[in-house]
Amino acid sequence: SRRASVEWSTERAPGDDVVRITRIQVGHNDKGHADSYSLSEPIRLIIEFKVLHDNYRLNPVFVVKNNAGVVVFSTANYEEPAWRSAQFKQGCYRTQALVPGYVLNDGTYFVDALLVQETRFVRASVEQAVEFSVYDDGSTRGDYLGQWVGVVRPRCIWHTEQI
Repeated sequence: SRRASVEWSTERAPGDDVVRITRIQVGHNDKGHADSYSLSEPIRLIIEFKVLHDNYRLNPVFVVKNNAGVVVFSTANYEEPAWRSAQFKQGCYRTQALVPGYVLNDGTYFVDALLVQETRFVRASVEQAVEFSVYDDGSTRGDYLGQWVGVVRPRCIWHTEQI
């Protein structure tokens, strides 16, 4: 069975004297978790962490790998203007990244989670923290019945015209 959520007490949590990862989760929303998604569904990658000392610039990072260990993509909160360069105060935080539907092909995926200081120093990390699968819901398949190749499966906009 896949593990869609993992949680630690602060004392046992991955990290160091600055920050600890307390929960990693993959879910439909920030309240619940699931381990299986259709191609068309968005997927939320969620990390909760506890900052133990003030004034550290920290960036949560997710690395998504396929069943063969190939990195499909990575993402960090650098895309979130209010937090990408923020100095964190002591306290508990939850951050999430939304993976849009029609990005991942059907298959099994593993998520590594990291907390990085100043864009280069890893303070906390967990490899293969959570796992989920994506299944083909038929929404882009048409009448093709074979296996769709590729790591990603974006829904592209097509246009054909007679010239």
